[in-house]
Amino acid sequence: MSHKKERNAQKKKYFKELLRFIWKNKKWHLLIAFFLIIISSITLVLVNNFIKDLIDDYIAPLLREKSTGKPLDFSGLIKYLSIIGLIFILGVLSNIISGQIMAKATHATLFKLRNNMYVHMQGLPIKYFDTTKHGDIMSYYTNDVDTVRNLIVQIIPQSFQALVQIVVIFVFMLQISIVLTLITVLLLLPMLIFFGFFGKKTRVNFVANQVEIANLNGVIQEYIETQMISNLFNYSDQVIHKFKLANNKQAAIMKKANVLASIVFPVIFNYSNVMYIVVAIASVFLFESYQNKPILGQQITLRVIVSFVALVRAFVGPLANISENVNFFARSKAGAERIYTMLDEKLEENKGKIILDYIEKYENGNWRIANKWTKQIGWVINGEIKPFQGKVEFKNVNFSYDGKKQVLKNINISGYPGEKIALIGKTGSGKTTIANLISRFYNVSDGEIYFDDIPISSVDINSIRKTVGMVLQSTELFSGSIRDNIAYGNKEAKLEDIIEAAKLANAHDFIMALPNEYDTYITNNGEGLSQGQKQLLTIARVSSMNPTIMVLDEATSNIDSRTEKVIKESMDKLMQNQTTFAIAHRLSTIKNFNQILVIQEGEIVERGNHEQLMAKKGLYESFYHSSFSDEMS
Repeated sequence: MSHKKERNAQKKKYFKELLRFIWKNKKWHLLIAFFLIIISSITLVLVNNFIKDLIDDYIAPLLREKSTGKPLDFSGLIKYLSIIGLIFILGVLSNIISGQIMAKATHATLFKLRNNMYVHMQGLPIKYFDTTKHGDIMSYYTNDVDTVRNLIVQIIPQSFQALVQIVVIFVFMLQISIVLTLITVLLLLPMLIFFGFFGKKTRVNFVANQVEIANLNGVIQEYIETQMISNLFNYSDQVIHKFKLANNKQAAIMKKANVLASIVFPVIFNYSNVMYIVVAIASVFLFESYQNKPILGQQITLRVIVSFVALVRAFVGPLANISENVNFFARSKAGAERIYTMLDEKLEENKGKIILDYIEKYENGNWRIANKWTKQIGWVINGEIKPFQGKVEFKNVNFSYDGKKQVLKNINISGYPGEKIALIGKTGSGKTTIANLISRFYNVSDGEIYFDDIPISSVDINSIRKTVGMVLQSTELFSGSIRDNIAYGNKEAKLEDIIEAAKLANAHDFIMALPNEYDTYITNNGEGLSQGQKQLLTIARVSSMNPTIMVLDEATSNIDSRTEKVIKESMDKLMQNQTTFAIAHRLSTIKNFNQILVIQEGEIVERGNHEQLMAKKGLYESFYHSSFSDEMS
């Protein structure tokens, strides 16, 4: 199968999945709405048909009687008008109620769809976010979900209503004249061919437009995230140029799609007028030629001509509606493809069966699962419970992000409980990759990582992250109170636990100086706080979970020397009973570490403590003197 055919098959598959989701989520709502749409469509056709009968059977005879001077009997007219009025009201009510039902179904479906998308996204591996534009991800929840909204609230009901009207009108047309109906169908063929040709071209452009909107969102989001840097380097002109290029590309595709779409509707509308005239001429010709003689068992009279031509006019209206909705249908199909492409992404692999959980001691001294947060994590293996010690080992670990270029080569590390291990090296040497592997954000390509001599590939991922705390280089804070941000790693933390964690990170004093202390609300990643204060909060957040293993990814590289001294004492206390892996540029902070590993191009080229490495007079000594000179200058 060619790539194009595979892609088309995938599109159909995704769209079918979306339709199944909509149907499964609100089946009864849709059934009731469709039933009401059928009633509304039939009543619309019936009212139009009854009006013609009203003129022929009631109004015209009354006008003739009026000219004779006879008393007029309006009882039949009033009765017939009442019937038409009731049918009309039934149709209007059916239309209104079906619209309300579809609106509720739309709201519920989109609510569930967004929830499903977000829950699925939470389980995706870090690699997905590394390789997918964030603007694309945002577009899934906005533009693409909006196309689904249009599908449910507009395209499906309007197209279904148009189809019902076409079927009902077609049945009426056959009842009036089979010959004239065949003529109408033949006249429809050129319209359908034209519609298919232009519709396909329009759909391609609408699909491309969805992609370009996502790219445009990505450019905007990138600027928002890097606005300070752009201004600092006077990069505004280049940023504007980049936006204009993306905006022009999206506008050009949208213009092309709209130009093609704008051709379809006027052509169909005007062709319908031509068809209307041709059918009228053909009707008159047949009437004059056959003079009340039956054709296929049906006579063509003046009343038949008037009724049929009116039905032709009514027949073209729903066709035009469908032609207009096809463009929106194409957008919805593109949106469904993008949404379900994300939902088809494989979740983070978690085959581990061994559990790490919070434990506590019985009165008899034995351990048991606490079913709540405690300061002790333990292994749960085949019913046996024992405390987690915090031993970390890398054995012959190789790693590649793309399966081609090796980022780590034959890494061997033994970190014993309570040890402090430093990773140093130039940018891109592999330090952060080692830190990420400890938290199992990625799986190793070869070799194995062990916690307490147990392969972490056999340990539940969520369990691993209960016991590994990370202070990242970037200070990510969330919209919410200071209290919530510190308790992010420990949902069961009480205020006293939060205060204890803040004091350990030396954050308590500045928090108490804030307007609402621990209840102070922060937004935009801690707007109004200094970089040092943000870093202290992230350290307090890790402290609140009391991890057995600590990973510090250049945790003090964004903090001034004074703030670094403030947190150094608290960090030393925090690391006393924890296995700690630290990445730092300021080598003076790691002099007392148990192990220092020098990483170069993905390999450990030197290892030992400070004195041992200085005695070797190798890379570490060079790094140390260079770092010391920088700190003194």
